[in-house]
Amino acid sequence: MNNLLLEYMEARVTEKSGIKQLHGPVITISREAGCSAGLIAGKLQHCINNKLSAAKNSHLWRTINREVVEKAARELHLDPTKISYVFRAEAKTLIDDVLEALSTKYYKSDISIRKTIVDVIRSMSDEGYSIMVGRGAVAFTKGKKESLNVMLQAPIDWRIEVIRKKHLVSEREAENYIKQTDKERALLLEHFYKKKTDHTIYDVIFNCESFSVDQIVESIFYLADMKGILSVIE
Repeated sequence: MNNLLLEYMEARVTEKSGIKQLHGPVITISREAGCSAGLIAGKLQHCINNKLSAAKNSHLWRTINREVVEKAARELHLDPTKISYVFRAEAKTLIDDVLEALSTKYYKSDISIRKTIVDVIRSMSDEGYSIMVGRGAVAFTKGKKESLNVMLQAPIDWRIEVIRKKHLVSEREAENYIKQTDKERALLLEHFYKKKTDHTIYDVIFNCESFSVDQIVESIFYLADMKGILSVIE
């Protein structure tokens, strides 16, 4: 019921606004827990901006990650921690809604929070010239001509070791974290995409055990250039 209502509200807003979206070029980087999407995105942004700096009418690219949560929170006049549950694929209960409504003048329903997050992700992806890390962004860019959707994965044992060293936790704790995080990300993507997904939603998949960060960055740049994404001008 909530999904149907949300879809109806989104359709009405789009119908009334009549605003034409820019649909600029975008690269999304999804990942399994333990794969360094943030590091790869940062290096890719530098690579793109550096190599296109001399091009006429070239646009500076940006990396979007936490910015989705922060912008949505600003529009809702809420602390980012109040809406982060959405990205953990959780939902407010009726009791949560009642208690929040009684305790704060900034009460926002689960539906309004999720709609705002969807609007922010869609708006950022439409504006383009962005590398979007996670946040289910691929659900909004799949099928767009000027998009490249990347997935980072690696064997579970390799990822456990990465998480264990990064967070100084046991192998069991690292494994539990990975399984929970991967599950949450899959559920979030299904929620945004409105149906179950598989790896065919991505244009290309990299095994982080097989390639270095720099090799993956260069490969993404090459593929984006070959697809014509980096030469798109408004």
